[in-house]
Amino acid sequence: MRVVTIQLEDDKFEALEAIAKENGLIAAEGLVRQEVDRLITTYRGLGLTPGLEQNLKASIDENRRLLERLAQ
Repeated sequence: MRVVTIQLEDDKFEALEAIAKENGLIAAEGLVRQEVDRLITTYRGLGLTPGLEQNLKASIDENRRLLERLAQ
């Protein structure tokens, strides 16, 4: 296993932590892993499997809720 380090501004890290918590993940690291897995699955040519499509729809719904909160 390899370790990848990313740098985020404080506000982006805090938002990522909040999203992870709302999705039942312990830390933002889990959310990042989940999204990386999704991206790899998509680019391996497997396309939108039913599970991936369900995850993407859930992600879109969550992002929509976050954007609605930010717009208030």
